[in-house]
Amino acid sequence: MGILTQPTNANLRQYGKSYIAASYVKFVEAAGARVVPVFHNSSPQEITELFNQINGVLLPGGGSNLHYTALYYAAELIYNLTVQANKNNIYFPLQGHCMGFELIHMIASRNISILTSFDAENIALPLDFEQDFRSSRLFATAQSDVVNTFSKTDSTMNNHFFGVSPESYKTNHLDSIFQIISTNKGRKGRVFVSTAEHKSYPIYSIQWHAEKPIFEWWTHEVIPHDYASVFANRRMADFLVSEARKNTQKFANSDAEDKALIYNYRPYYTAKITGDFEQCYIFDK
Repeated sequence: MGILTQPTNANLRQYGKSYIAASYVKFVEAAGARVVPVFHNSSPQEITELFNQINGVLLPGGGSNLHYTALYYAAELIYNLTVQANKNNIYFPLQGHCMGFELIHMIASRNISILTSFDAENIALPLDFEQDFRSSRLFATAQSDVVNTFSKTDSTMNNHFFGVSPESYKTNHLDSIFQIISTNKGRKGRVFVSTAEHKSYPIYSIQWHAEKPIFEWWTHEVIPHDYASVFANRRMADFLVSEARKNTQKFANSDAEDKALIYNYRPYYTAKITGDFEQCYIFDK
């Protein structure tokens, strides 16, 4: 499973140029997959070559600039490669969390300004499922206890200033591309789309952080750590990896695979440097 890197922020910049929060790596590994970092500042040729050797991509959350940056263009390329692969009957899943959700919607709508502000930073919420949520691939086979946890308890951790409104879906024709699975309200009562999936291809977007209840522990953030919430959020990883198992792409050889794996790097304990993440993989590239 590829995970896209992003530029280090002011706190982490002294340690390297890009990073992946270790919680996303653990999220994927806990579901039985291995991780390959996809460097956001790689050339299109390098990203394309790597894409053709992995089984899916996760676009993580974060706080990076998305306005026509290297990160944006890398995500755009990955999104377009995903669509093209699936058009060619190569099953390839893509999942975005929080900032990854926002990137997917910016790219699919071809509108860099689609995001609007929402007061939804550091708040745990239940999902307000749409009536037809069971028709989605994401929740078609979800156990009733998972659905009850997501719909009846503050089980999803939201940490975003921006989002996409249901109205924006209509004005940007996203309603013809994605199925809205759930919505939520920010503190001021404004409704944002919180879960969506592509109607034709295995592209999934969650505006919340499924990785945080399992692997992040910053006491300043309202992160649900009860058993039911952890179990429900873990299902998002299980689903993503189950989708990736449908893809049969492989590295050209074992040496290429070994060099690409994240095992070649070590996570740093970053909780006291940047409270958002207990650990981060930080890269020189």
